[in-house]
Amino acid sequence: MFTFDSRNYDPMVVRRKLGDINTLLRAISESKDEQSRLYAIGEAVRPIRAAFDLPPLSHDGAGFTEEYCMQIMSEFSDGLRGKK
Repeated sequence: MFTFDSRNYDPMVVRRKLGDINTLLRAISESKDEQSRLYAIGEAVRPIRAAFDLPPLSHDGAGFTEEYCMQIMSEFSDGLRGKK
């Protein structure tokens, strides 16, 4: 079980919602310029938001930034590999 923000997530359910996230993450790391990198991050964040119920940041400050979504994905991946 993966826990963040006092909520538990079943890793199998999260992986199913994430789909082929590794391809999207690879696109970020292989981006040749900033515009491509930002586009790739935007593409990767959509399934991350869906998997962890993370609404986008709104004008009133509610929700989560793309950076935070990527951090949660990293923590989830580290948890699956047994890193802390």
